[in-house]
Amino acid sequence: MQQIEEPSPGLTTAPLWQLAFRPGFLAAALCAVWAMIAWLLILEGKLGWDHDYPPTRWHAHEMLFGFAPPVVVGFLLTAVATWTGVAGRVWAYPCCGLCT
Repeated sequence: MQQIEEPSPGLTTAPLWQLAFRPGFLAAALCAVWAMIAWLLILEGKLGWDHDYPPTRWHAHEMLFGFAPPVVVGFLLTAVATWTGVAGRVWAYPCCGLCT
């Protein structure tokens, strides 16, 4: 099994952007925290819900379309680097553009 190597220490980019999968996992983590806070506030009645669909469907939507895709993309970018032997930092800058 191939191991993903850390980029050379001479790079001046922030560590977050040095490997392609890191922004995806960060986006998933931030989305999960945001969704949990919003979900708890809705359940406690502190955040109003003025939509036609129930909050349980919103929760399912956020899990499927807000949380799962960054995790899957992060995993695939990690796996592709391992499968192809091409360093993940090749895709780091395009991923930076997608995450901004």
